[in-house]
Amino acid sequence: MKKIKELLKRICKDVIEQNNKPFKLFEGGISNHIFDEKGVQMKIGLSLIKELYLEKDKKLNLQFEKKFFNENLDKKDYLDIYFYYENKRIGIEVKFKTKGIRITKKVGGRNIVDEIATQKRKEKFKYRFSNQGAETNGHHSFFWDLHRLNKFISDKKIDLGYQIFITNDPSYWKEKTKGSSNGYIIVDQDGELKISEQKVENNSHKFQMCHETSLHKKMDAPNWTSVDGIKGQNEGHIKLKENLQTKIIANQYLKFNLN
Repeated sequence: MKKIKELLKRICKDVIEQNNKPFKLFEGGISNHIFDEKGVQMKIGLSLIKELYLEKDKKLNLQFEKKFFNENLDKKDYLDIYFYYENKRIGIEVKFKTKGIRITKKVGGRNIVDEIATQKRKEKFKYRFSNQGAETNGHHSFFWDLHRLNKFISDKKIDLGYQIFITNDPSYWKEKTKGSSNGYIIVDQDGELKISEQKVENNSHKFQMCHETSLHKKMDAPNWTSVDGIKGQNEGHIKLKENLQTKIIANQYLKFNLN
């Protein structure tokens, strides 16, 4: 629906414009900045309510955190925003990732955060956005949301889905290149998930989010371990195998494509 798409673009543009302005407190202590994902969800949802329902004197048909049951994972699944408009069930997933000020210093040959210098810089520029980091896993979250929206559509739980990603971190939209460090990855051998026998590069560079990137319907699943909480790169191959098996038994391993 072109109207919904254009409306969402306008709402997101307003969020970005306000966040790009100097921080300001208005009457009652309300700021012009939104600092977290939940705040963006509420801004989008309330703006949709105002535009689609209140001013049109129509019945309110919008819900936050719409709950479904995911039979494949045997657990509850949620949509950030769900609404019904012009005979269409519409779902929206929202991601909001911020980059903060972080000054590092060398200690014993390692880079660590200089907390005092970082705080002074934040105060000087009145900068309040947090540094969320974990950009590679943030890419995974974006593509996982696309997979979920497609699955909701194929299961006929929604008719249309929209994915929104707002960030001030340029590492998300810069073109990704192959990494230089290797590690154990997850491999699919004849339908069975295993930890690779040797350390190799992962496929995170294939998950591009730069401008006008064409997203293919079928993509390989992410094969780096940290995206599913499978920890143990520093503890060796055996520990990784144990952690992966625990995830598989608990049905918590997220394997997907975008078909």
